[in-house]
Amino acid sequence: MPVSFAHLKSTIQKQIRNAYWSYLESVIFSDTQGPGHKKKFYNFVKHKKTENIGIAPLNSEGQTH
Repeated sequence: MPVSFAHLKSTIQKQIRNAYWSYLESVIFSDTQGPGHKKKFYNFVKHKKTENIGIAPLNSEGQTH
């Protein structure tokens, strides 16, 4: 019996989500509180950051609106 695409997609998404949260827990709740622990946490936070730089101008037929 073939497995449907939707079933495979949901299974993979669950696995990815579980792996992400396992990694996040290991970064935040690590037993080792050495100097590398804070660096690893702040590196994770830095890479999750996004900036809102606004809306790009609308160009139509060579004119900016």
